[in-house]
Amino acid sequence: MLQANAEREYLGRVMSLMSIALQGLVAFSFAVTGVLIDGLGLAATMTAAGGLVALTAVVALGSRELRRARVPGGAADAVPEAME
Repeated sequence: MLQANAEREYLGRVMSLMSIALQGLVAFSFAVTGVLIDGLGLAATMTAAGGLVALTAVVALGSRELRRARVPGGAADAVPEAME
């Protein structure tokens, strides 16, 4: 969806930022999680992480733009032959 909605001339830059986010921030999040487990304990850290994931889901579901986002030419645009 990100690639489909990025302008052609910025596609390389957009994917570079995604690569940094996916590879670089994962290592950072592992380190932060380790520090939190040492300080708060495993149960509290995992409970906080679960709460953060739930909050993120609620915010995403509350966004009309995200709920209606589609990939141009994707499966949602195709009409099954049986329905024609």
